Amino acid sequence: MKKIILKLIVFICITNVALGQNKNIREIHINENVSTHFTSTQNIDYTDISTNNVVGDMPLPNILRIKPVKNLQKDLGFVTIVGEAFFVQYRLTYTSDSNKAHKKIDIDDNSNSFINPKYPLTSEELKSFSILMSGRRSSLNNVVTRKDKMKMRINNIWVIDDYIFIDFTLLNQTNLKYDIDEIRYKIIDKKVTKAENNQDQEIQHIYIHNKETSFDKQYKNIVAFKKFTFPDQKSFIIEITEKQISGRTITAHIAYSDILNAKSFN
Repeated sequence: MKKIILKLIVFICITNVALGQNKNIREIHINENVSTHFTSTQNIDYTDISTNNVVGDMPLPNILRIKPVKNLQKDLGFVTIVGEAFFVQYRLTYTSDSNKAHKKIDIDDNSNSFINPKYPLTSEELKSFSILMSGRRSSLNNVVTRKDKMKMRINNIWVIDDYIFIDFTLLNQTNLKYDIDEIRYKIIDKKVTKAENNQDQEIQHIYIHNKETSFDKQYKNIVAFKKFTFPDQKSFIIEITEKQISGRTITAHIAYSDILNAKSFN
């Protein structure tokens, strides 16, 4: 009898906690003639809509767009949204009045903070660190390339947690404006004979600070990568290509020793 009573008390406690949590979940009104947008300054990593009666998509990495498929019952379940550093849920409720439907929900809220193991640094933190780095003096003087009156220089290489930041500058010593067509980051063999296949490995950046695509005299950028390594017989390159017709191309080669000597950013 005592065991039954104890189980009943535990059940009541759990039920009360669950009901209390549901009361704290914000209610969002949606209508089939209105798209409801959930926006964040962070990228959205995962979403879940608990019913097939509501459809959604992500037009941008930081926006979730939803709407009900048709005029339905009032309760449409929940939507769960997980970002780089937040976890949030909303209760979805149908409204027949499209004027009462929510159009835009800002989901950035410190109370929804969440440690997402996929992101040791959020995009906002990557941006903040890059701003600080851009004000530091150059500590590398030996990684410089000159070609077609262009000069490319590696200023600094930093490490934070599992991220490598590379600060570089491209100087245009002509009066011709430079329009960037493509910037590629690759690990290549230092020496390749005609009999060998060139095994270039493209490295994708996870953050780029300067998104400008043209400049007159100077272009400075900071790019972040997840930690990578490569053998000593290879080198890491940053290759910048100009749009045609001129098509000037310049490449900076970074030795493995430069990566290993990257400074910790404090």
